[in-house]
Amino acid sequence: MKTLKIIVIAGVVLILALLLFLAFRPSSVHMERSIVINAAAERIFPYLNSARMFKSWSPFSEIDTSAVYSFEGPPEGVGSKMTWTGNKDVGKGSQWIVLSEPNKTVKNGLAFEEMSGSYAATFILTPEGTGTKLSWTFDCDASNLSFSGKMCAKIGGLFVESKLGPTYEKGLNTLKNRLEN
Repeated sequence: MKTLKIIVIAGVVLILALLLFLAFRPSSVHMERSIVINAAAERIFPYLNSARMFKSWSPFSEIDTSAVYSFEGPPEGVGSKMTWTGNKDVGKGSQWIVLSEPNKTVKNGLAFEEMSGSYAATFILTPEGTGTKLSWTFDCDASNLSFSGKMCAKIGGLFVESKLGPTYEKGLNTLKNRLEN
């Protein structure tokens, strides 16, 4: 009986410690990956400014090759939208361009069927030497969610760097190879 009491108390202490840890974590997540591509921003920009062109080099297309994609809106620029339905690894969601500054920035809104929150993926092009630095960011804001939603987002935020980071790196390398070869 004494052992059971110790186990229960230890479990409660661990749960309280986890909740306290999560309470002090930010409600937002930011992740960024960058690569320098030996190409002018004018050559890179079309791959970022169109939902169809993005799919052509997106690392997510390789994760589930049988995912179904559909496209809406203009072929490029603000309003260009891609919707997908895939396996458990890519899920179901959509991505649409909300900001497009030629040869500088493309910002995408993101929505995932099974996840609440506000998500954005942004591409930033900056000159670097004889090439262009391409930065790809991911941002999540869970501040408007319920307590349980915030806790889930905060837990998920712990794994963004390790899970999403390598996927972004793969996509950036794919685009670099396509443009340099």
